Amino acid sequence: MGIKQVIVNNGRKALDLLKKWADEADEGVSVPVSERVLMVISDIEMPEMDGYTLTTSIRKDDRLKDLYVILNSSLSGGFNDKLTEKVGANKFLSKWHSEELAREIVKRIDEVESVNATE
Repeated sequence: MGIKQVIVNNGRKALDLLKKWADEADEGVSVPVSERVLMVISDIEMPEMDGYTLTTSIRKDDRLKDLYVILNSSLSGGFNDKLTEKVGANKFLSKWHSEELAREIVKRIDEVESVNATE
């Protein structure tokens, strides 16, 4: 599995890009977004659109709703955990270190490869 990362600096740009890819799939010029995107990793505090709003928007779009979303923040506490769950993110990492994020990425890759192997 070749993995490519795309980095955008705000939630609005991330959502616009995901919707563009979904439109391309609808037009038949690209594979479905769920086959193109392994996961979305978003900071909660971003300009233009925060991670909570981004996740809510992803979950409301039928073409994007099944994407795996990890939210992270330098802020910890029960509030972020509860709001992350409410907006439908798959995982919340507070004050994460690169090793913890790497473990989550590898775990998600293993999950996807396991599902693909059974299909």
